[in-house]
Amino acid sequence: AEQAQSGEVLFTKPQFTHTGQDLDLSLRVADEQPEAYDSRNVSAAATLSQQWNRRWSSQVGGAVRYSRIDQLDEKDDFLLFAVPGRLTWNTSDDLLDARRGHVLRADAEPFYDALAGDVFFLKSSLRGQRYKALNRARTWVAAGRVAVGGIAGAGRSTLPADELFYAGGGASIRGYAYQSVGPLEEDQPVGGRSLLETSLEVRWQLTRQFGLVTFVDGGTAFAAAAPDFNETLRWGTGAG
Repeated sequence: AEQAQSGEVLFTKPQFTHTGQDLDLSLRVADEQPEAYDSRNVSAAATLSQQWNRRWSSQVGGAVRYSRIDQLDEKDDFLLFAVPGRLTWNTSDDLLDARRGHVLRADAEPFYDALAGDVFFLKSSLRGQRYKALNRARTWVAAGRVAVGGIAGAGRSTLPADELFYAGGGASIRGYAYQSVGPLEEDQPVGGRSLLETSLEVRWQLTRQFGLVTFVDGGTAFAAAAPDFNETLRWGTGAG
């Protein structure tokens, strides 16, 4: 694509050691050029995924990534070791077109930068989605989404730009350009250490093939390690 070129090899071992647990081994090489930064990186990861029951699942693993990042004409190298973890509670009735239930996902990932030597930081986020049918035929559905995240333990100047939080774009705040909502320097997005996003949609299934939706999205990325509710949130609304 225009903003990223990448290649990845992924090996999955289903039912690793016991039922419901999968092992993933991956190797990825990427060259990414979004508006906020340029990043050339290579990463390797091992992840254990466990489906505990119909609603609960978890992931934990280890990862290492080397990256060379250019932001605002400053180039930095990072060698990150990380231990990503995820816990998911999912009661939704459909993976692609949910009409009832909710999804709650918590992520936590401690990092150590081996090149900096003394830089540890923790990146965490909590995301929730809720689906509610508004009529018996479930052709009218309200869908809500909230996401909050933060990075603790290090200042923004010591963090890799591709691990910071950005807002704006199709999967974030529609009506704003990708990564454009949040801290700016020289009129360029530089990312933040925290994030708050929210969205509400009302969907109408007109026929089996066609549906209508109206939505309102809001939020921003913040320079501080926690969302600052005194700052102005950006809002976008539309229909499709």
